[in-house]
Amino acid sequence: MYRAEAWEAAAAEFLESRRLFPTWGATSSAARCLQKLGRTTEALDLFESVLADFDDVLPADAKQAAFAEVEQLRELVGAIAIEGGAPGAVVLVDGERRAELPLPAPLRVAAGAHTVRIQKDGFEPLEARVDVVGRKTASVAASLKAIETRGRLRISEITGKQLGVALDGVRVGTTPWEGKVEPGAHVIVLFGADGFGTPPTTVSVKAGKVVDAPLRAVKARPMLTAADPVEIDYKKGDPIPLGYRLETNARGGLISAGATILGVAYTPFSVSGTLVGYPILAVPVAGPLIHAARVVDSGDEAIFVIDGVLQAAGLAMIASGVLVRKTTLVREDVARTGPRLLGASPARLGRDGLGLQVVGSF
Repeated sequence: MYRAEAWEAAAAEFLESRRLFPTWGATSSAARCLQKLGRTTEALDLFESVLADFDDVLPADAKQAAFAEVEQLRELVGAIAIEGGAPGAVVLVDGERRAELPLPAPLRVAAGAHTVRIQKDGFEPLEARVDVVGRKTASVAASLKAIETRGRLRISEITGKQLGVALDGVRVGTTPWEGKVEPGAHVIVLFGADGFGTPPTTVSVKAGKVVDAPLRAVKARPMLTAADPVEIDYKKGDPIPLGYRLETNARGGLISAGATILGVAYTPFSVSGTLVGYPILAVPVAGPLIHAARVVDSGDEAIFVIDGVLQAAGLAMIASGVLVRKTTLVREDVARTGPRLLGASPARLGRDGLGLQVVGSF
């Protein structure tokens, strides 16, 4: 194969022979085949091996020839040194794995341009283009940047108060505070010796991201007493004091007043017997008063209309109380109120009158 110049097959055969039984002849022949194939660094290594490993048995002419080959090949071979880098990082040259850091010695490569890639799990890979000159060593600075697996959390108090910061139940410092945290949900509590603080607040943090958590501290009450009001008026945007909750309900005052007017306005007229006959009054949500009665004179009719107007006003007040709801702050130790109900049913009042009975819970 050597004589046939089948260099690839011949190199494989000589290398296998050298592995099984190393001789200077097999080593020298393998080096020449690799040289023919342009694998200069491997050829140089083998010619140097001939001189180093077989010096005591190497004929003079073979030694001289090996020296000449070494000098010639060194002009075509340079080296790449890696400076720094994370231990255990893999070094690839032109896509071929060559070694792991730290290197015991610079990596031999053929003179020319090469692509060096250094990689390790948990770090961003580094890739550099290097021009190598024969007999010279080119350097690559391998400063690997760790891949950020945590997020960053910035905690502050909106008004600038300096308060203690507890993160997931552990005190970590004072506001403003910033630090790296594991991805996921975290619970923040601000606290101070003057009674200011915040309720537990949960924030979510993602790897490699920064999350700002501006919090507003309020004066904490250690414990509500009987002197603390059960209900406080609330304006949208106001802070919620500790010990209180928001509760939205119908306006009981309007409903009570409207129900009173609706229920009793007709009573004086039906009890007095002013109206003759059997009047029936209906007040729809929208539209004219509907009535049926045997009216004796215009005075009775006027009373009837006045009563209808009053009852319409009562209905309007009830509707306003139900629809225009009110939000208040209610002590947390007070049970939530149930639904506020209102019912109306006919009721016979007086001698021959028909009124409207209203029953409500508000």
